[in-house]
Amino acid sequence: MTDPSDFIAIAGADSVTRILHDRGDAWVDSAVTTGWWPAWRPGRREYAVSRVEMPRGTAHAALHLQGIDGGDIPIPGSMSTPPALIAERMAHYALWDPTGRALCYVMPSGRTLAARLWRPGDSEAETLTGGTPIFPSWSPDGRRLVLHYGDQLMSVDQESGERSQLSANAMGFRTAAISSDGELTAFAEARTAGTALLCHREAAAEPTEAARFDGGVALSFRPGTRELTIAVTTGTEAGVFRDLYVLDMDRPGEPRRLIHGPMLAYWWAPTGDRLAVLVPAYTGDGRYQLRFHGPDGQFLRAMEPLTLSPDVRTMVSFFDQFALSHRPWAPDGRRFAFGGRLLTDAIPASFADGQLDAVVVADAVAGGPWTRVGWGFAGFYPPREVNGR
Repeated sequence: MTDPSDFIAIAGADSVTRILHDRGDAWVDSAVTTGWWPAWRPGRREYAVSRVEMPRGTAHAALHLQGIDGGDIPIPGSMSTPPALIAERMAHYALWDPTGRALCYVMPSGRTLAARLWRPGDSEAETLTGGTPIFPSWSPDGRRLVLHYGDQLMSVDQESGERSQLSANAMGFRTAAISSDGELTAFAEARTAGTALLCHREAAAEPTEAARFDGGVALSFRPGTRELTIAVTTGTEAGVFRDLYVLDMDRPGEPRRLIHGPMLAYWWAPTGDRLAVLVPAYTGDGRYQLRFHGPDGQFLRAMEPLTLSPDVRTMVSFFDQFALSHRPWAPDGRRFAFGGRLLTDAIPASFADGQLDAVVVADAVAGGPWTRVGWGFAGFYPPREVNGR
């Protein structure tokens, strides 16, 4: 792939996914296909896309591996007949390992969900576990897959096949956080007095408690560091975070408050030198504002408030999970993509006949207004090339 920052996948109306290429003066189509929630394969000009097809008498949903330059491979084990959905416009959740060698996907299976593993070239997928909910995360080298299913947390070694239980009391609709070097896995457990933040070191037999909070948490490591970022809820409002903290796992101590809320989500840039935070705009019409902050929490700039598209609302609700698979940040950490409607984008959706939501991009470095890339619900950048190239 040429510079990954020059490509963006747009999930649009009528189950259409478009791959756009930035030619410098305009975004142009490189590929158009059907499907929802395109998930880029690292290091390849390919992506997995969830597709619902409705031919008479054989309606079904399936994942497909799609190439920008052609090629369409149904992914084994991903078909459901009739189509079954996890959420609105979502029949599958797909997460590539960071090397692009394997795909973990979650899909409905009867009355529950199933997590399956497929390696391109294999004729079958392996079912790893069932349960509700299921939240996967990969180690950076693709060797370990950590699955949070129900209240269980399990690590699966992809080389040996060995399975290790990290917790039987993992809490929250959240994914475990894995450090950039792959050594640390952070997660939360419920305690009589609050929420315990635990950290499992790969060489250790048992996890150790690193901190305790009085609300629910969402976790991620700042890219390239062993600094854990912790968003903490009020306890009564699970979808709103009151504060964002940081904890250096090499220097145990009290967590340091990075940003004061309220906030709905945050996303670290892949470069680790800035983060985007979504906050209520307090405009009285349900709009939200994206703000950029430096690594120490300093405010940098804010964007014009917007109404979130349906796909972005889903992404925000589980931002820690989708940040691993559907990246709003460009690989160079400069641009950030979102989907929705600005105040100047015409009439409310309930009075419209067609697509009103647009994919817009913010320049987190130079500033300026949102730039519309194209009509659609959400835009996703490819990850950095394999091994950071």
